[in-house]
Amino acid sequence: MYFVGMAAEYSPMLFIVSDEDMFARYEQTLLMVKTLEHFGHKENVYLSLQHSKHCKYVFKRDDDGESVFAKIVLSFIDKL
Repeated sequence: MYFVGMAAEYSPMLFIVSDEDMFARYEQTLLMVKTLEHFGHKENVYLSLQHSKHCKYVFKRDDDGESVFAKIVLSFIDKL
């Protein structure tokens, strides 16, 4: 986080975090997102909150049997 704000522009970033991740991981991620937003990069920062334990969403399937992780990433790419 020390280097946030040193560049005029940043590539779009997707942060995926679980609400039941290891201690303070959610708060750390929010701090990074808010810091980027503070320096004017709100339009390039995307946050996806998953309701599961650490990285369990990577293997999760929706009701149609499709990968939840893949849908998150594809949605991010489509926004760009």
